[in-house]
Amino acid sequence: MLAACFDIDGVLIDNTIRLKKCLEIVGVKAIEELSGESKSLFWKLFLSERFLSLDRPRPLGISYVYRAVNKGYKVVIVTGRPERLREATINQLNEFRISFDEIYFRRDNDFRKDFVVKPEIIRMLTYKYDFKEFHDDEEEILRRIAHFIKNAEFYHHKPNKVVLLNNLLQWSE
Repeated sequence: MLAACFDIDGVLIDNTIRLKKCLEIVGVKAIEELSGESKSLFWKLFLSERFLSLDRPRPLGISYVYRAVNKGYKVVIVTGRPERLREATINQLNEFRISFDEIYFRRDNDFRKDFVVKPEIIRMLTYKYDFKEFHDDEEEILRRIAHFIKNAEFYHHKPNKVVLLNNLLQWSE
């Protein structure tokens, strides 16, 4: 089955208000300032249901979902959000009218970096899907996926634009 793979935060959903609020509660202005207890508290807050209501739909990213559907692709979401947020996340996606065929979460208590977890999940899905597009806001994730998926387009979502990264196949060799 042909498919397009999407991340949630930074691609389909704008979480900047949630991010700022959680940083404010922890007492810092930027993620780079987090360490030790403040880092642990930040991620506990940020990855809780408590502040999801601050998120907003990201129309630019959502337009790529519609485009993928029009191409006949299945829409597969692979998110770094933990499994415990499944119900709240699906409700959020439904509220924002973001349709998808399947969604995969990081296991609860899996604290590895997204650039490790997401490619691992996607690799397991290659038996089921022929991925033609990948959409993420972290370039490193796209680079790592390009190591094992060669015939796809890689879209790097930035705050106000989306960049098609044609060079990923060169990077992966």
